Amino acid sequence: MKVFLHYSWDSEAHKEWVLELANRLTADGVDLVFDRYDLHVGSNNLHFMEKIEACQKVVLVMSKGYKPKVDSRTGGAGYEYQIITSEIAVKMASNTKCIPVLRDGDSHSSIPVLLQHFQYIDMRDDKKFEQLYLELLRAIYGKPLVTRPELGKKPSWENNFTKDNKNISDVKPKQAHDIIANSLYRVLAEIENDAEIDREKLMQSLETVYKKSKDMSRDSAVLTAPEFHKTIDMLLLSFQNDKLLITTSGNDASLWGSVAKQFEYEVKAILNDVMVIMDQHGTSSHIHWRFERMRDIILVSYGNNSRGKTTDLSVVNSLKSTKQKVNSIGGKMDFSPVFNEIRIQLPLNTNNQNVNRSKISDDSLEFSVFDITIVELLSKGVLQKDIPQILHSKNLKPSTLSSVEKRLNSMREKHSLKSNLELVAFFKDIGII
Repeated sequence: MKVFLHYSWDSEAHKEWVLELANRLTADGVDLVFDRYDLHVGSNNLHFMEKIEACQKVVLVMSKGYKPKVDSRTGGAGYEYQIITSEIAVKMASNTKCIPVLRDGDSHSSIPVLLQHFQYIDMRDDKKFEQLYLELLRAIYGKPLVTRPELGKKPSWENNFTKDNKNISDVKPKQAHDIIANSLYRVLAEIENDAEIDREKLMQSLETVYKKSKDMSRDSAVLTAPEFHKTIDMLLLSFQNDKLLITTSGNDASLWGSVAKQFEYEVKAILNDVMVIMDQHGTSSHIHWRFERMRDIILVSYGNNSRGKTTDLSVVNSLKSTKQKVNSIGGKMDFSPVFNEIRIQLPLNTNNQNVNRSKISDDSLEFSVFDITIVELLSKGVLQKDIPQILHSKNLKPSTLSSVEKRLNSMREKHSLKSNLELVAFFKDIGII
């Protein structure tokens, strides 16, 4: 799917922000038509701008410098907007092609008259960038966060209902297993992470789990666990409430492949630990989990929109305890005192699932997410000088050229390799990329 990135050349800071957005979208698989990628000396500007008609989506970045240009149809932005408005006019009530983004100013100073009544993504606050970027990505791919469910059957008013007006005996067997399991995980995590847990509170939690299991026992069907990626989503989203948004990306069936049940239990316990610990810390309104697979390694990244450092030593100690769990299965976990970034590497061995994972000694575990990312970019033909820009768009730190050069040199020296080409080959040989 081709996506045209439409904006105006305002200040240098604005142009750099748009460039970083383009790099981030490209890294997430969006095939962009973007002037700073596609226009070179000798290029035909009009031919480039007319590509809008052939693109499936257009992202319009609206700013204070954008509106006067498009309203007066001046410059490249004005000509592009003329093409865009002709398409919008045809489908005024059913626009799905154009995605307006407000970067600065307000509706009066930045949004053209024709777009005044269109829904837009407000990306003026950089502190909320991750949450809003995900909303933009979902809009491009046509994957909204909330979708209309299938229309159900009229309920039978003679049955007993829960407080959510849902007959718990109607819960599908494959969902029931995880509802109980996730409830138990949360209770066990409370016990483990709170040395002075209130006995009465604990009894109430266990009573709630007991009632759920008793109600579900009315369903005589055999409980069958759902696919593991769905189990993970259910576990993480169970922490969501009206004050906390939880989103995930990359968690699908192909990510996990065929893994041992014991490994599934360990992974769920680790992710649940992080959620319980950070829920107790409680300073963020949005948490995002990102999952990636590189051969036999699952890379898991936790991020939130909290600000500042914490002095809560119980949080630090609890995360250290979770880190020991990760280490026990041959993995690696990194976190900083800021607590808005946690990175976890989980080793997989799909060929022999009975392996004792606590004894795994894989060369790949010597490398961090940062290491793997920069070598993978080299393997894809990205120039070393361009890597920092991509790291910055992925929110990976450090993202300076000197830090990239220093780390590449360190890895080459440690493994007696003469060039980056040999380093890429080495990573491929040990199965990381």
